[in-house]
Amino acid sequence: MFGRSGSHILPALVLLGALLVGCPEGPRDLGAEPEARFEAVPRSGHVPLLVEFFDSSDPGVSGIAQWYWDFGDNTSSTDRDPRHTYYMAGNYTVSLRVTTAIGSSTKIVPNCVSVTDPIAVVAIDSDGGTLEAFDGTLTAPAGAFASRVIVGMTAGEGQMPVDFSEQEQVVSAVYTIQHDQPDLHVDPRKALEVDLPFYAPMVPESDRTGEKLYLFARYGNGVRTPIPGRVSGERFIADIAGLPHTADYAVVYCPTMAAVTVIAEQIFKTPTSYRWDTAKWRLAYSAGMLQALTALRVGNPHFLQPYDWRDFSGPDTDQTLAELRDEVAEVHQAADEAGFISPALNVTPDNEYNLLFYPMKPPASNFDCVAETLYATSLFGSIVIDPEQLVAICKRQADADSDGVQELEFLHAFTEELFRAMFRGYDYPFYTIAVAPRYGTDRRPVNVPFTLGFNEGLAVYTSQIAAGEIAYRPAGTGYTAILKPRAFSPNEYALLSEPLFAPASPRTCGYATATQDFFFYLANKYAPAGDPLTFVADSYDGVLEMLRMNAGAPGVTDYETAMRQARMAVDVTLLRLFDKGLPEIYWDYACDRAFENPSDSKIRPSDYFRKAYTFNDDRFETQAVVRATINGLYEQVFTRVGYPRLGDVPPLTTVAVVLTAANAFSCDLKVAVNAYDWDVDTYGNRMRAKAYLNGSDGIEMTAIESEAVLPGFGATSTTKKAVVLLSNTSMEDSYSVEVTVTPRARL
Repeated sequence: MFGRSGSHILPALVLLGALLVGCPEGPRDLGAEPEARFEAVPRSGHVPLLVEFFDSSDPGVSGIAQWYWDFGDNTSSTDRDPRHTYYMAGNYTVSLRVTTAIGSSTKIVPNCVSVTDPIAVVAIDSDGGTLEAFDGTLTAPAGAFASRVIVGMTAGEGQMPVDFSEQEQVVSAVYTIQHDQPDLHVDPRKALEVDLPFYAPMVPESDRTGEKLYLFARYGNGVRTPIPGRVSGERFIADIAGLPHTADYAVVYCPTMAAVTVIAEQIFKTPTSYRWDTAKWRLAYSAGMLQALTALRVGNPHFLQPYDWRDFSGPDTDQTLAELRDEVAEVHQAADEAGFISPALNVTPDNEYNLLFYPMKPPASNFDCVAETLYATSLFGSIVIDPEQLVAICKRQADADSDGVQELEFLHAFTEELFRAMFRGYDYPFYTIAVAPRYGTDRRPVNVPFTLGFNEGLAVYTSQIAAGEIAYRPAGTGYTAILKPRAFSPNEYALLSEPLFAPASPRTCGYATATQDFFFYLANKYAPAGDPLTFVADSYDGVLEMLRMNAGAPGVTDYETAMRQARMAVDVTLLRLFDKGLPEIYWDYACDRAFENPSDSKIRPSDYFRKAYTFNDDRFETQAVVRATINGLYEQVFTRVGYPRLGDVPPLTTVAVVLTAANAFSCDLKVAVNAYDWDVDTYGNRMRAKAYLNGSDGIEMTAIESEAVLPGFGATSTTKKAVVLLSNTSMEDSYSVEVTVTPRARL
C-alpha cells in the first residue's frame, strides 16, 4: 500500500488567466449572411507579445468555410483561432474576413493590439543565453530550450502584492519577463537562473538568507508563488524550471518563514533517470501556514469548527509539523520504491527538494469543480501547497453526497503534485488538441496535451492510495475493503460515452481527472491483492514507461497518432501483468459499469445501491443514449442520420440504445446490428454489441450472429426496458452503428 491508511492532495492545473477583451457583441441576428466577430487576448503588452485570436462570428444560415486574418504587421493566417506573436512595438489594426456559401463579412478593429518595447529583448536558442535589464538577469544554459525563444524583460511596471499579516516586504524592483511561447517547462538539470539585486538595508543582516528571502512570481489571474533560492552578497539567485508566458518577479523578505529538513530512506538504484536525485526535502512555512495546516489536520467533515481556528497551541503545531515530516518521507520512499522516475524538480545546492506552504490566491469556495481551484503547483521546480485553499475545499465537501464527503488534506495534495512532477520527468512529447468548452462563461478553445487524462487521473489515483482512501463493499456474508476514487464534483466521474483516457471534454470542466475511475476499476477487480501502483509505475512494464516508449516511436507526429500509441502502451502493460489486453478489459469495464453492475465493479459508496442488470443513465452523456418507445409490431431503425452519436464512435467509447415498452404492450423483441460492417482493426478488435433485457444478462451480437431475440419484452414491470450496449473496443478505428429493432408477437 502506498503511504499510510487514513490521512491527508491534487491537481495543479494552472490555465488561461488573461482578461478576455474583444470586439463588443450585440444581439445575435441569425440572418442569411455571416457576420464576422472576434476576440483577442491580451490586447496589450511588451515585445514579444503572444496574442490569441478567437473567432466568434455568426455564420448565418451556412457554416463558415474560410477564415482570413490580417494581423496588421504584414502577416496573416487562415486558421480559425490563430496565435500570433508581435515582435515590434506599435499599434496594430486587425481584421477578420469569414466566408460561407452565402457570402462573406469582414470585421476591422483599429488599434486592436498595442505593443510596447521592453527594456531588453533577446533571442535564446539551444546554445543558451542571457537577458539583462536594470541589473537583473535571466540566464538559460545550453540545452534549456529546444528551439529559439524570444524573451523580453522590463522593470518598474509590474506589481507584487504581499501578505501584510506575515510582515512581508518587497525588497527589489519588480521585473516583468515574457516570451513568445506558451508556458515553458525546462529540465531541472538545465534550470533557468534568475539573478536580481535586492535592497539589503531593508533586510536585517541575520535574515539575508534563503530561509527569509524568496523570489516571488505573480502570473495568471493574480497567482503569487514563492520560489526559493540563495543569497550572494546583495543579490538573490533562484533556479526555475518553468517560465510562464508573462509574469512579474520580485525579491520578497518573509520574516516569519521557517524551514526544516526531512530525510527519506534512500532507495538504491543504478544511476539512470529512475534513480532519484536526492532523498532530502526542505519544508518552508510561516507561522500562519502552520496554523492553517493544523486546522486542516484537526478538522473533519463531522467536526467543521476547527477548520476556522487559527490559535492552536505550540504542542498542536508541533504535532502537525511532525506528521508533515513523516508523511513527506513516507510518500517519497513509497514513490521511489514503486519505480516512478525521478521527479522533474529542482535540487538545491544542499541536495534537497523544496516543499513550500503559501496562500497563492484568496481561497475559493464557490466553484463547479476542484480543477478550477489552485491548491498546489510545481511550475517553477518546487512544490508549493496552499493550505487555506485545502481548508476551503474540505469545508465545501462536508455538505456533499455520500461519495463526495471526503477531505483534501496535505497528504493528498503533496502526493498529487509530486506525481505531476514525476510525470514531467518522463518527458512525453507535447501533442495537443484544441477543445472548445461548452461550460462556464469562457468559450475560448484550450489546447490540451494528449497525456492530460493520464496525468490528472493518475495524480488523483496515487493520492487516494497514499491517503488510504478506502470504502467497503459487500462480499459474501461480510465486507471487503476497496480503493475509493475521489468524488468532489461531476468531472471526477467517468462517462462511458467519452473516449477512455480523454484529456478533456467540451461538455465537462476538468474532465481529465475522470480517468481515475478506470484505474480504480483495474486495481479493485484485476489486482485486489497486489500493489495498486505496479501497473502504473513499474520501470519496465508500467503504463508510464510503456507510454514513454510508444509516444516516442517513429510515425507519432500529432495528437491522433499519440493517443493511439498511448492506448497501445496500456494494452502492453495489461497483457504483461494481467494476461488480458486493453480491448477485452475495456469491454468488461463498459458492460460492468453500464448495465451489469457486478459487486467487483463497484468503486464508490453510491455504487452499492445499483441493482444488477439495470442501466446506469448517469454514466452516459444524454446525446449518447438513443431512447425509443416500442408500442406496436413495426420495425424501427436507428442510425447516424437521426442520431449523430451513432456515427463514427471513437476508440474505447460506448453508446447505447434504450428501449421502453409502452403500457400494456409486450412482445418478443428482435435486435439486429450492422456487425458485418465492422472490420477488425490491425490488432483484431472492433465494435462489440450486447442486447439486454432489464434484470438479466444479455446476448452478445457478432458478425456471425448479428441478431438477438429478447423474449417477454414488456411482459412484467421488470422487463419493460431493454438496452443495446455498443462499445468500440478498437484502439485505432472509429465505427458507425446501425440498430434495427423488430417487435414480434409473443409465442
